[in-house]
This record gives sequence, structure tokens and C-alpha cells, in this order.
Amino acid sequence: MPKLGMEPVRRNQIRRAAAAVITKRGFDRATLMDVAKAARVSTGMINHYYPNKLAMLMDAFAFASEGFQERTKAAIAREVTGLGKLRALIRVGLFDTSLDARRGHRMWIMAVAESIKSKAVADIIQERKKHFRVLLLGIVRDLEGCAGLSAEQAEALAADFDAYLTGFSMYYVLGETGLTAEAVERSLLSLAEVRAR
Repeated sequence: MPKLGMEPVRRNQIRRAAAAVITKRGFDRATLMDVAKAARVSTGMINHYYPNKLAMLMDAFAFASEGFQERTKAAIAREVTGLGKLRALIRVGLFDTSLDARRGHRMWIMAVAESIKSKAVADIIQERKKHFRVLLLGIVRDLEGCAGLSAEQAEALAADFDAYLTGFSMYYVLGETGLTAEAVERSLLSLAEVRAR
């Protein structure tokens, strides 16, 4: 039985370890033993916090996604213009080279692939996308030239941004060397121009 008050610490320790294991081995090949070893806990400890492997993996994925979204929100909050916010999103969303960011990108891509066969993974992706779309919608509303968009048009543009960013993320993770922040910015601003017409 874990020590009283240690649950948040242990749970985060397990989440981080699971994220590391998933990015190395994928969802299917990640085992409780692998995660326990990486977290330096027993499999019994993991079983105390999670009813099964899928619950642990989904919690690790949600944890990584929440971390990404918190870093993104903080970067956006430091900016005053819509363009500045878009640039912050691109910088943090695609070109952050920290270990957490790299793992997050890989986990996202693996989760998207896993969602084809797992409804549980598909559901958590949809839930996480809702939160991300709120961030994107805020940026869209602040972009110069998008003020006249209807609510429906703004939501459609946020969905387009989401799709493009997911694709760019895949390119980036797969080692696309020609992808630059400026190219991503131009692509997203071109989408905004089309929607604003």
C-alpha cells in the first residue's frame, strides 16, 4: 500500500515512465513490467493506481497532452496579437525540442494510429482535441483579418488549423528537414485568408 499523500507523486512518476515506454515501444508493445522498471516501482504499485494496462496508457497519454496544452497556453498568454499567438503556438506546438515535447509528439501520432482499432483511444483523442480547438479558436478570433468570420467559419478555420498542425507534427517527428516555423505560419495564414474571403 503506498504511503498516504504520495498518490499524486507516484501517479506522475508512472505517467512519465509510461510516456517514455510508449514512445519507445508503442502502445501495443508497452508492458506493465516495462513501465514499472522505468518508473522504479513494482507492477503491484501500478495495479494499485490503474485497473488495467489500457487505463494506465490512456492516463499517460492524457497527462502528456495536458502538459502540451499547458505549455501552449502559457506561451500564447505572453503574446498580445493574434499573429504573436499563432507564432507561439507553432513554436511550442511543433518546434519545441524538449524531451517532454518530443515524447508528446510521438505519443500523439502513435495514439492516432492506435485509435483506428481502439474506441477508448479514439474517445480520449476526441476529448483532448476539444480542449485544443478552444485554444485554436481563441487564436483565430484574434488574427487580423478574421474578425468578420461568423462563429461557424471561425470554428471551421480552427478545425483546419488542427488538421494542418497534426499533419505538420507528423512531418516533424518523421524528420522532415525542410519544415520551418515560417512555412507553417504561411500555410496557416493562407488558410485564414481563404476563410476570410
